[in-house]
Amino acid sequence: SEQSNAFFTKKIIATDSALANARLAALAKKRGAVQEAQQYLNRAVSFCPQMGWKDCSAEKISHMVNQLDKEDIFKAQDTQ
Repeated sequence: SEQSNAFFTKKIIATDSALANARLAALAKKRGAVQEAQQYLNRAVSFCPQMGWKDCSAEKISHMVNQLDKEDIFKAQDTQ
């Protein structure tokens, strides 16, 4: 239904926003901007209610970013 699609889309947008903020936090932390990094993490966590994750925290979001960025999910699969 259109309503469930809208709900699903909101979850995707919220998750994408949280992951983007976690990535910005990591970049800020890397350049020593600890307070800025915390602000980005707080913003990432603010999306938790819309994401639908059972266990949502700054640590979980950051872990997800690390996993996604470590694995090249868009790399072409070897079909041989």
